[in-house]
Amino acid sequence: MSTRHTSFLPLVEVTSDYLNKQQDAYLVQRANGASNTLAAGLDAVSTNHQSKRLVFALGFASVGAATALDNSINFLDRHFELTGVADDVLDVRPGEAGDAGYPKWVFHVSGYTGAGGITIQTTAPFRLIVTAGGALQFTKEGVYVYAQLLVSCQLKERT
Repeated sequence: MSTRHTSFLPLVEVTSDYLNKQQDAYLVQRANGASNTLAAGLDAVSTNHQSKRLVFALGFASVGAATALDNSINFLDRHFELTGVADDVLDVRPGEAGDAGYPKWVFHVSGYTGAGGITIQTTAPFRLIVTAGGALQFTKEGVYVYAQLLVSCQLKERT
């Protein structure tokens, strides 16, 4: 059985109305009811497909206590990809003296934030934290960090 919704012939014009309806149906619809075990607030169809790209550079100073990095969106229930570089000698931040050097750590981590309360550990002495309330925080030792975090729209956990 084919999983295709509609078949098109070559050079057939596809209207924007059709494409928009497809996006409404597939990209932001979330199943209602008991299958949602993450949060009652996710029990409705979303009208907002809110993903995020966050690029950041952090100076050398150690940050032992969890410090806010971004709280502009709720980071719960999202797939994430964190990619970056860090070094304890070279200043790898863009425009700095060591940005063209070979950093000591290059990292790529991906996963799911779920209900929060998770720590995203990299190969460098740098960690991201997603709190149970959905805020994004970080801790690090004395290293320069330049990284990019991509997060999907909220996925709505299904069981």
